[in-house]
Amino acid sequence: MSKAVLLGAALAALLCACATPHFENVPIVYQTRDNAGKALTISFPYLVSKDQEVADRINLFMHDDMFHALPARLILAAPAMSGPMLHWGSGGIDAMWLDSMALRNGGRTLSIVIEGRYYCPRDCAIHRDQFDFDANTGRHLVDQELIDKRTEPSLGVVAAQATRERLRAEVARLEQSKDHSPGSVAARQLALYRACLHDYFPHEVISPADWLAQLPGSMLVGEGELAFFRVGCGNGGDKDIDTIGDLRFSLGGPALRPYLTPYGRYLVLGESKPAMPVVNPYGQVVRGTLDGAFPLTLFLGTYHLWDDTPMTQVRYYFGRLDQPVMLTPKRLGDLVELEEYGHDAGTVAPQLRFRIDGKRLRGQWSDTRSTRAFEGRP
Repeated sequence: MSKAVLLGAALAALLCACATPHFENVPIVYQTRDNAGKALTISFPYLVSKDQEVADRINLFMHDDMFHALPARLILAAPAMSGPMLHWGSGGIDAMWLDSMALRNGGRTLSIVIEGRYYCPRDCAIHRDQFDFDANTGRHLVDQELIDKRTEPSLGVVAAQATRERLRAEVARLEQSKDHSPGSVAARQLALYRACLHDYFPHEVISPADWLAQLPGSMLVGEGELAFFRVGCGNGGDKDIDTIGDLRFSLGGPALRPYLTPYGRYLVLGESKPAMPVVNPYGQVVRGTLDGAFPLTLFLGTYHLWDDTPMTQVRYYFGRLDQPVMLTPKRLGDLVELEEYGHDAGTVAPQLRFRIDGKRLRGQWSDTRSTRAFEGRP
């Protein structure tokens, strides 16, 4: 190999290393209270980067998804905030911490794992939430963009078959147990996994729907692989005997390639970067304006499907207010209509209506008093 070729390869490697994104975690410290009313301090990730627009796309998504609130630094430019803004689901927060933050797949993806306890004393198990992002753009990664819709049903069959075999193997193992006395752990486990098999796979012939119905929101990005999970068999009151936990299926390398879009093959397998398709706003935080000036931050639900299934978890924030306004979504062809939730019957609720226009969302926000032009981008 010539010196020129070697030098070119070395320069390419150097340029590639220089282009790898770098994020620093400068956490926001929140003061709130746990379910028992005791003072609770939470240190939540806040990323800083040379390209702060990319970092803030990540910061906005994580805060909205976990707290239904904007980051305190974007609201008050303050290092800390206290009060009722910090919550999680209906159970409140008892503890929360950063488990890991890592660039993967040659620096093309960023994975952040948050752990916490949220339902004490009813359920003090540790919950894990993994957030995966395109490290160069800050976009939250969703299955609709990474998985090829044409081969998605085949992936669903492969995942369902693997999961069913895992459950069957556990049932066969338990059936060999010597202690099947009523109330014994083995007897309870056997009943649990038999019921789980029946509920998850009611028919002998696997249907893609057996798995794909659970796909939205269940994808995790690993190193050269994707993992998909379903809630474990013991998610109800049997967690103490469920030794399997979440039903996880992983696939990587050449076996994964047929199921990926060009964008997915670029991010996960390191293939050449494709031209980006029309922007997908779902599962994203959209930063926009009304009449080109007044800020409006819109969150479109993570669990949206490409068909006409309604979105969930749709809300927006006006200006720098941290309290979200919940929205009821409706799709009318290529038009998305979001109506503020909770207004009295017979009244005209404020609406945001938009269409995808290239890499932006364009439309109008209106109430009974005015109509304003809306423009935003994920």
